[in-house]
Amino acid sequence: MFTRGCSIALVSLLQAIMPSLIAVGMLVVLCHAYGVPFGDSFRALAVAVAILSSVLPRGRTNGQQPVLPAAVPLALSVIVRWMVIVAILLGLGYVTKYSEDFSRRVVLTWVMVTPALLVIVALYLHEMMRRLLNDPKNMRGVAFVGCTEVSLMLADRITRNSRSLGMNVHGFFDDRGPDRLGNCGSMRRLGAMTDILS
Repeated sequence: MFTRGCSIALVSLLQAIMPSLIAVGMLVVLCHAYGVPFGDSFRALAVAVAILSSVLPRGRTNGQQPVLPAAVPLALSVIVRWMVIVAILLGLGYVTKYSEDFSRRVVLTWVMVTPALLVIVALYLHEMMRRLLNDPKNMRGVAFVGCTEVSLMLADRITRNSRSLGMNVHGFFDDRGPDRLGNCGSMRRLGAMTDILS
């Protein structure tokens, strides 16, 4: 039986590998559907799209991206990534002259159908992850060392975006007593600095 932590890890893994599996799987299915042999050229295309689907970034990496992006931006990012992959593949095909070895019917159908499946699966996995992360038992707890302007600002930002970040602010640790702390907003004092590891 999966624990919730294992479930989150499994969904994360599926989010990482499904684009490659869908793209390659659709290529194989369409070749069989149209009676086109899945020869060396198509195998090379499958390898190329699998690599590109794995290495292209899926979003911003500057730390500002929430754990759960909204559904519409997510769908748009999936489509844009697919368009970039197709553009790269077209460029490779033009340079290597391999584009003449492919069935146009298979390739055109693949280019049009695959992004729809990618979006559907991405949104489904997104919803699964949302439910897992929004389970109170899976929310990550956040505690600050010291009550300062910076910690108050961060606590307010986390509280306002707790559902998308998957975090809950528990409070802060500080050696100062209530008479010296001043205004710490809604943050609760959890204890002194020596209590952090207890």
